[in-house]
Amino acid sequence: LTSDVALALFDLHGVQISAGSACQSGAAKNSEILLHLHKGNSAKNGLRLSFGFHFHEEDLNNLIKKLGPIFSKIRSS
Repeated sequence: LTSDVALALFDLHGVQISAGSACQSGAAKNSEILLHLHKGNSAKNGLRLSFGFHFHEEDLNNLIKKLGPIFSKIRSS
């Protein structure tokens, strides 16, 4: 699953994610973290979820409810 496809899939379910690192905004580079974890080919398709100070338990519960159908769709692909 490429990050482009994953971004669209998450967006369809109302989950805003990003590809790449927060400090490389707008740049399509491999994830340094995934490269250091020896994830090679997966490093170019990494995804990032960011949470702010106003992210509460209710927000987390809503996110978890949305992730189930997303991951089910990914597994069936």
